[in-house]
Amino acid sequence: MSQSKHKSSVMGIIFGFGIVIAFFIVVFMVGKDDVIEVSESVVQHSGKAIYEKSCVVCHEAGLLNAPKLGNKTDWENRIIKGEEVLLQNAINGFSSMPPRGGASLNDEKLRLAVQYMLVNVGTSVSKPVVENTPAPVKQAVSQPVTPVKQSVVTVDTNQHSGEQVYNRVCMACHNTGLLNAPKLGDKA
Repeated sequence: MSQSKHKSSVMGIIFGFGIVIAFFIVVFMVGKDDVIEVSESVVQHSGKAIYEKSCVVCHEAGLLNAPKLGNKTDWENRIIKGEEVLLQNAINGFSSMPPRGGASLNDEKLRLAVQYMLVNVGTSVSKPVVENTPAPVKQAVSQPVTPVKQSVVTVDTNQHSGEQVYNRVCMACHNTGLLNAPKLGDKA
């Protein structure tokens, strides 16, 4: 085997391992919230927290012309349309923004995120941004949690199908081709 072919093979193997590791990290992170769900009453949801979890990737850097947080110039033409139109655009998707920003947010959480972004450019919102509103308490886990001595990654196939994982994590890039991500269904 020539040196260049050997180098290409090694790079391919390293890349492949990187993909596998990234997959397991994504699966672990997606399942993490659902596996250790004792109570969400402690978790405080706010527009800022939702923005930082679901919107910051595009709106911090202005990816694909997303209006940047706090940049009045980016937002001025959008503000004219009104909060409800902006919310509907966030729900249904607009231009290069996928529906719900590619996240699995309900309408109220989207409203909080939109209001947070509007408040950050000095715009008043239709109803006050609800900060630190406790989420509904979920039923406690019936079995006591016991510490595990070694790292174990579990995938609950009943809770997360591949489609759910894709819709929660992958669709923002792979539905739109963001950053040259291959689009779902493309053959090449």
